[in-house]
Order: sequence, then C-alpha cells, then structure tokens
Amino acid sequence: MMNRKYFFFDIDGTLAVGTPGDQYIPESTQYALKQLEAEGHFIAIATGRSYAMAHDYMHELGFHNMISDGGNGITIDDQLKGIEPLDYQLCLDLIDECEKKGLIWAFSPDNKTRRLAPDNRFYEFTHDIYMKTEVVEGLDPRDYDQIYKVYIACFKGEEEKLESLKKLPWCRFHKEYLFVEPGDKSKGIKRMVEHLGGDIKDVVVFGDEKNDLSMFIPEWTSIAMGNGIDELKKKATYVTTDADKDGIYNACLHYGWIKERYLLALDMDGTLLKSDKTISKNTASSLYEASNRGQSICLCTGRGLAELKDYEGELDFCDYGILLSGCLNYDFKNNKPLEIHSFDTDVFTQMMDIVKKEDVMLYLLDSSHSIASQKDVENMPYYNMAIYQSMFESRAEAVEDIYEYANKHKNEILKFCLYNPSVDAMNQLLKKLEVFPVSCAVVEETAIEVTPLGITKGAGLESLSSYLNIPIENTIMIGDSGNDIEAFQSAGKAIAMGNATEEIKNLATEITLDNDHDGIKVIVDKYLL
Repeated sequence: MMNRKYFFFDIDGTLAVGTPGDQYIPESTQYALKQLEAEGHFIAIATGRSYAMAHDYMHELGFHNMISDGGNGITIDDQLKGIEPLDYQLCLDLIDECEKKGLIWAFSPDNKTRRLAPDNRFYEFTHDIYMKTEVVEGLDPRDYDQIYKVYIACFKGEEEKLESLKKLPWCRFHKEYLFVEPGDKSKGIKRMVEHLGGDIKDVVVFGDEKNDLSMFIPEWTSIAMGNGIDELKKKATYVTTDADKDGIYNACLHYGWIKERYLLALDMDGTLLKSDKTISKNTASSLYEASNRGQSICLCTGRGLAELKDYEGELDFCDYGILLSGCLNYDFKNNKPLEIHSFDTDVFTQMMDIVKKEDVMLYLLDSSHSIASQKDVENMPYYNMAIYQSMFESRAEAVEDIYEYANKHKNEILKFCLYNPSVDAMNQLLKKLEVFPVSCAVVEETAIEVTPLGITKGAGLESLSSYLNIPIENTIMIGDSGNDIEAFQSAGKAIAMGNATEEIKNLATEITLDNDHDGIKVIVDKYLL
C-alpha cells in the first residue's frame, strides 16, 4: 500500500453541492471517500463552521474526524479534543468600535447553535436563519468568559471603517453580514496530524473558497475545485473539475489514490444464483467488500420486487436494481422507483387475445406484484418451470382467471412471461408475436419474456449508468442467457458465465467460471477489488 495520506475536505462547494438546506454529496464523491478509507487513508472535514453547527452534519456525511471552528476545533474518532476561542480582548475592542460607529453586532459565547444580540436589529437587517439569534436585553460581552465568533451586520465595504477588524480573521459569505471567526484551518490540521503521529508532508487538502486559502501551503498537496475562486486555484497543486462534476473523484483518480468506479450489473438466475437457487458465500463476500469500497452494484434481472423477497437480507450489497428486464429501475437504498415503463394498452390487449388461445402459462408482473393462474402454478412442471414452483407458490398472487385480471389491470402490467410446454410451441408463439411493437427474449428452455418495445436490460443499464454519472464504458454486465443480449451490447465489459449459452459467450468480452464455481467472484476480485 502507498504511504498513508491525510485528507481534509471543506464542506460547502467541495464535498457538498447544492443550496443550503438542499445539499447532497455526489455519488462519485461518496465512492472516492469509501475507496480512500478502504485503502487505509485518513479522511476528515475541515470547516469554518462551529463544532456545534457541524457535529451532526459530520455524521450525516459519514465522517468521524473534523477540523472545525476555522482550525480551532479538533474532533478525532467522534471525540472533541478541544476548541480554542477567539482572542477575547480583540473581540471586545471590535464590539466596542461597532457600538461607537453604529454597526449592528452579535456574538457566540459558547459551543452552541446560537448567537446573542442586544436587540432584534441583527435579524431584522439580515433575516438570517443560519443559526438562531437570541436577544438578551442589556447584553454585555464582558459578562461572558469566551467569544467564539462575532457577527457584524453590514454591506460590503462598510467594514473598512472598523480599525479593530484588521487585527482579527474574518470572512463574508452573505451580503448582509460578515463573520469574525478563526481563519487558519492549517493550524488545526497540523495539530491533528501530529496527534496521529503522521507525516505532515502526507497531507492532502480540498477546497473552493477564501477561507480555504490557509490550507493551501506549499508543503501539502492542495486541490482546488473547478468551481473555486481564482485566488485559490493559483495556489493549488492541482485544479480538478467542479464539485458537482466529479471533482473529488477525478482528482483522486488522477493521483492514483483510488481505483476507477464501476457499475456492476448482475443477472440472477444462472449467474448470481447457483443451480440450487442459492448465493455462494464466497461470491457474496467479494460483493460486500466491493460495495463497502464504494463500487456500485445492481441486479439486472427479469425478476420483479415480489420475486426478490425470498432473498431478503442476502442482497444488501446491491444499491440498485434493473428489474423486470429493464421495465423498472429501482433504488433499493431509498426504496423508490427511478424509472417505470408499461405497455401500450391496445397492443397489450391484442397480444392477450392471441396468447389466451395457446397452450401456455401466462405470468404477469407489475411494479410490485407477480400474478399467475392457480391452475398453472400447480402444473408448472408441464411448462418446464418446476424449479421455480416453490417460489411461485409463496410469492405469486394466484388468481382464478389470469386473462380477466390482465384486462382489468392492463394499465399496470410492465412485463409478462409465457411458459411453453416445448421448444416448438415456444417458437410458434414467437412468430405470432413478431408483428407487435414489443421486445421478446427467450429465457430458460421454453420461456419468452415480453416487455414494451425498446425496453430491455440494456436500455435499463444505460439509463442507470447515466443516472449515477458512471460512463457506460465503466459498466460490467455478467449474464448467461438470451435476455442479457442487449445488456451485453451496451456494457463496457460483457462477462459470460461458464454455463452461459453459446450465443452469449460469442458476444462476451470475457468468459468466467460457471455459477456453481464462483464465476462472479473471479470478476469482482479482478476489476473491483
């Protein structure tokens, strides 16, 4: 492993993007952070925010270490090691000068999410909701032992009349007021690295604003975000892309600190699942490790949500699902659909008129249910689907008249399957369906999957990779049968299982071991770990 690095990240405009109250950390940044930790590096936030204001946010971001209060506060392994206040006398001098010159002021005397003001003028002037402003009648800062921040309500340029301000660190993020707060993050970084016994030369800092300038010193690797100020970029060792354009990820990749980010798409039956429909413990272990390192893993299966319930608790390494062969892209983390595709109802009705005349088992799937005829479920061996009978008995909603159900719910059906008694019967039915604007794929031995036209696993993979901002060339699809063809054609790497059909193997960029001998693990270990 390379030398352990000590990474420090500003929050707003660096780690987090968006407007206050609606901020988020890009997926690529989350990935980079997981990769850095997995490689043994130290990561911490370096913010001008007070400990009280940043503590909860630190945990929301998944951090346990923090430089707060502009360099004066240090938190290691969730334990606050201490916060140094501002120079007390200089703060008193500033507040006194504000009083004499008619400027509105407030201050924070403790490590709490509040500031004190002598009257309502500060809020009336700023309308600021960054933190609660408490009015204390007759407020005198000399009644308090320490001062951590001072706030002066004034427009840009008005602060020039304050001589005492020149002796204190300050910054402005709002047009209506400025902050007097510690402004040397490097001081806290040095103390933290020394406390950890690290080499100060192994520090890496990321920032975008004026209050990050103190971190950008020649001894350290300093990375300015593409959205950062020009002054910071001029001091930086490296300028990356904008925070919302994979800036942190791209910089870490540039220096070789992390591996490339992939989207791994896994077919289930014949791929992730062994012949006995269980998941290999060795394969699951590799997938969990890849997930913990931030790699994105999704199911890419013909199954729907109802058919995954038998594996509840075993698929936690998957954050997303391309389900129902591309008809439903799903976010497992937040339990919500990302994309849904259904049939044209006229086309669906015409197909049902043909199918109901055939000797075939019809299986319907909507966004959360699977539906089959009770009579057909009892007779699944006849349709060459005996291996799935127990799943259908426990998970499928059994109805007496499947075609009546199809007619009543035609607006909700996303996909249907046709299980035939023989290959000849399947081929004859396929020819009858060719005239319809739908996508058909042969799965298992005598089964047909039918989805809306153009809706395939491949289309679902392209859509999900775009949603996650992962280039399609950084996608890996692993599969074994006919309904994986379009995904193989879309993916950057198409991996066929050793048990795959010859058609799939001919399309593959690589062939791995079969589903009973950890074929997926081989690929995960090779590309993701």
